[in-house]
Amino acid sequence: MANWAELVQDLLILIARRVDFVEDFAVFSRVCRSWRSVAVKENFKGSQQIPWLMLAEEEEEEEEGEGGDKNNRAVNVLA
Repeated sequence: MANWAELVQDLLILIARRVDFVEDFAVFSRVCRSWRSVAVKENFKGSQQIPWLMLAEEEEEEEEGEGGDKNNRAVNVLA
């Protein structure tokens, strides 16, 4: 089995730069000390994806709300 703590720093930096979400980047930094050492602001590029909005279920007597559809599916909204 591979020892993930022994990956070379250049490879870890390439991996860190491919992490899109800040939550995943935080988890990346907790793998071990060597991974934490490259989990710095300069290596986090983030995602350009527009955030998703999750809508709560509507009561039956209520009308369709703005930004949603009658099936209460998540819809993409502009930030």
